[in-house]
Amino acid sequence: IDQYIYKTKAYLSEKENGMLQGTDMKWEAMIPVIKKQIPLFIHANKILQIKNAIDFSKKHNIKMVLVGGTDSWLVTELLRENDIPVIYEHPLSTPSRRWEPYTIKYDIPHLLHEAGVKFCIAASSSSFQAPHQRNLPYEAAMAISYGLDKNQGLKSITLSAAEILGIDDRVG
Repeated sequence: IDQYIYKTKAYLSEKENGMLQGTDMKWEAMIPVIKKQIPLFIHANKILQIKNAIDFSKKHNIKMVLVGGTDSWLVTELLRENDIPVIYEHPLSTPSRRWEPYTIKYDIPHLLHEAGVKFCIAASSSSFQAPHQRNLPYEAAMAISYGLDKNQGLKSITLSAAEILGIDDRVG
């Protein structure tokens, strides 16, 4: 992936200097990410994956959005310091580790909010999950039941999602 970013930067440099003979759409598609016009959505759940994703985004000076975020509650300070929003997925699932309290997946939205991390709640983005998007209000309600403010719970499935996606001027 590093090489892909480097090649995109080289392509952009050649384009800006008028050295290109044609257009390559795979590099063109990445230019808004390199120019920080749009974020790169990085799927990561485990703490090490999240830390590596943050290091990657800092190394390449790109904006990122964390998608998944199962262990995001363990690195809230790092997320807040780097202004990385979280699309927290599937809060109605079971905990990842045996030692975690059974309520941790419901607590995470409240923990993110209390830490000052911008987040939204989403159902799973894995394959064949489209029919389960109907459960999104229940996922927000469960987060509210476990400490998230009622208004913040509603915002987490409406305006916050639109803000993270950069479409809050039209929807949310």
